[in-house]
Amino acid sequence: MKWNYKVIPTEKLYSDSFNHDIAVSKHAAEQRRENIGNNFEAVLNKLGEDGWDLVSATGEYCIFKKSG
Repeated sequence: MKWNYKVIPTEKLYSDSFNHDIAVSKHAAEQRRENIGNNFEAVLNKLGEDGWDLVSATGEYCIFKKSG
């Protein structure tokens, strides 16, 4: 079986990654984490719909594969 691989920097998998605002309250920090998590989940689900399986996640990169 042949595999295709895709390596994506983790920060590119969620839309809020370039927002460098500082959360000044506990509530703001929790809300920001929740938003980032929800966006990240949506992108992972889209990649899954396109046939990509998450193989590995490091601090900087996520590696996906799909049969080709």
